[in-house]
Amino acid sequence: YDECIVILEGMLKAVPDSPEINHVAGIAFYGKKDYPSALKHFKKVTAESRFYEDAVIHASYILSEKKQNEEAIKLLHEAIKNEPQNAEFNYYLGTMYEETEAFDEAVGYLQKAVDIEQDNAKYHFRLGVVHDKSGDKEASIASMRKVIELDPGHANALNYLGYTYAELGRNLD
Repeated sequence: YDECIVILEGMLKAVPDSPEINHVAGIAFYGKKDYPSALKHFKKVTAESRFYEDAVIHASYILSEKKQNEEAIKLLHEAIKNEPQNAEFNYYLGTMYEETEAFDEAVGYLQKAVDIEQDNAKYHFRLGVVHDKSGDKEASIASMRKVIELDPGHANALNYLGYTYAELGRNLD
């Protein structure tokens, strides 16, 4: 990573605002576990770049790991303004709200991700988990059933549904 970073920093002296070089620099610093430097570079990747989604997700993950969820939420809201139909941005924003136990907001953004990509089992699963955390067992069951419909071997959804039914004393056979 060190040799790569030296080369990238040299390149950035010539073109400091290059979203592509900043993205690669962010990845290199991320790999080196220098998260403040990685974050600085990821934030320089503009919405016009093909690396924008990856940079935003990496940056929000770093912020979340640093327990800076409000800043991660702000970053994802800004990204959604740039790309409102980006399912991943909505998914990650939903998970950020889940972490802060703002379940209504989490459900809203996860549902938007599901609406954008209706056949994505990952989005349905997370939505089901958040429904469960918010106390809506029936919506959780419906989401888990959709996950299983999309991916019949999804072990986590099968397990989740089985335990939910056991907790409710339903479908025990």
